[in-house]
Amino acid sequence: IYPELLTLPAYVPDLPEVRSDYAGHLEAVQDVDTWLGFFLKDLKEKGLDDNTIIFFFSDHGGCVPRGKGYLYESGLEVPLIAYFPPKWQHLAGEKASGKDYSLVNFTDLGPTVLSLAGVKPPKHMQGKALFGKYASDEKREIQFALAANQLHHFMPVRAATDGRFKYIRSYIPYRQFALRNYYQWGMPSNKAWDKLVLGGHNTNPDWAQTFNAHPAEMLFDLEKDPGELHNLSDSPEYAEVLVKMRTALSNHIRATKDLGFFIPTSRENVVLYDKVRKEKYPLNELYNLVELAGTAHAGDAPVFEKALSSQYPEMRYWASVGLAQLGAKGELKTCPAPLLALLKDADPYIACEAAYAAAYLGETAKGIERLNNPAKEADRKIGYSLLECLSLDTAMQPAIRVHLADLKDKAETLPRKANEDAGLMARGILVNLGEMDIKNLHGPESYQLGLKLNHGRRPMVPLPN
Repeated sequence: IYPELLTLPAYVPDLPEVRSDYAGHLEAVQDVDTWLGFFLKDLKEKGLDDNTIIFFFSDHGGCVPRGKGYLYESGLEVPLIAYFPPKWQHLAGEKASGKDYSLVNFTDLGPTVLSLAGVKPPKHMQGKALFGKYASDEKREIQFALAANQLHHFMPVRAATDGRFKYIRSYIPYRQFALRNYYQWGMPSNKAWDKLVLGGHNTNPDWAQTFNAHPAEMLFDLEKDPGELHNLSDSPEYAEVLVKMRTALSNHIRATKDLGFFIPTSRENVVLYDKVRKEKYPLNELYNLVELAGTAHAGDAPVFEKALSSQYPEMRYWASVGLAQLGAKGELKTCPAPLLALLKDADPYIACEAAYAAAYLGETAKGIERLNNPAKEADRKIGYSLLECLSLDTAMQPAIRVHLADLKDKAETLPRKANEDAGLMARGILVNLGEMDIKNLHGPESYQLGLKLNHGRRPMVPLPN
């Protein structure tokens, strides 16, 4: 693959590093094609090819910019090929040949395999059988996608599509999508993209979108805008589509009893699925608060202030998110006393989200101090996640710079090799503040290890430095 001949997606900058990584990705696709050939040959040699139905599919989006972890199509869309040998093509029905453009997803694979084996899929399975005795004739009108986090950044996002329109719902809109997933940011393309935008050299607003805060609701026309760059959620022309998608997603969350809005500490040492049912947890009340938090206006502040004292940790957390959103938008100026009290909450996720809110509500120094000084050293990454978020706001950078000595100390004294250690996150914050070149993010040890692992492959041009 020749990098200079590639046509890049519109959402990534045209940089040599981006071209090189895309070329490497496409070469990996060729490798997979060769790898698949080995298995097909092996089946034939063993006399199993006439009796084997083959499903070929990939993981979610690749480790290229705006791929894995994002709920854009670049992070979701994957290939799916089903092959039926002649002996078994009757199980494929009308889909025995050609392409099918209906909405299918990974939840369909389990029911499909059962159906092919003559077993009726149980009702509790969300997917539908695509082939076999129990193949469903019902066309899916809307399908859904979810993301829970970007490595150590807890940031629930959901999406829905009818194939033409795509709806993305971000429940913590002040968390930028490009908060670093540090093993992705080990790639030259991500580092170059980061440096272009945060270094002030960017000339195309489309390339900067994922580094900025975004609306809680986004709507895209995939037919006209396959790169999902032009948000239609505020357009009166698409108001009906927006309501349709919003309602469908909201209903899906409730129908499936989506547990992705519980903070990570609530999942420790417990089967959360069983716990919420046994205790009859007020899930609908939680979902209402979650949905309000991202779209809140000043008049909603009393709802959040009341929830700050809830017995349920998640309610306190999402109340803090709602107040933080109001503060970040400038619709609330003062910090409620109960919110300030949560800076001492025993749960670090609640304390840190409250600290983020306080930073925008007239208590900037106290908020940042809490984020930089965890009650337990093991919780440092939680505060640093919010500091990374804050440090992308130039208005907040002067207040964070007061803690430069602490950040530099952590950047130097904590390990460099792991992809999610607090030392690496400290260096990420320093990059955002302009105190460190992103090429030094992972350190020389990781750089040398990367060269060793890639030895023998196509030379990367330009070589990462």
